[in-house]
Amino acid sequence: MSTVPDTITCPGWCVVPLDAHRRDLEERGGRVYQLGAWLEDDWRIASLTDPAGNPRPGPGEPPICVQRGDLESLPLNEAETLANSLLDLIRKARA
Repeated sequence: MSTVPDTITCPGWCVVPLDAHRRDLEERGGRVYQLGAWLEDDWRIASLTDPAGNPRPGPGEPPICVQRGDLESLPLNEAETLANSLLDLIRKARA
């Protein structure tokens, strides 16, 4: 029988309720999903952490990522590269 902590530390962007985090702990081997609010075009921040808020990603997963729906997950550096590339294209189109 596992003990669920009373407190779970979340980053400022996490919108997951405490009860959902407690269920995560039991279902995900002592880890919780920290999830940001969905942006209107279906993007959000996500991280798998321990109850103290320390990243505990699975094998081959980044500590924090940007997700698009259920289809795509990008490490922050890849998301930043993609964003910069899109901004460059927009600037060129407006020039």
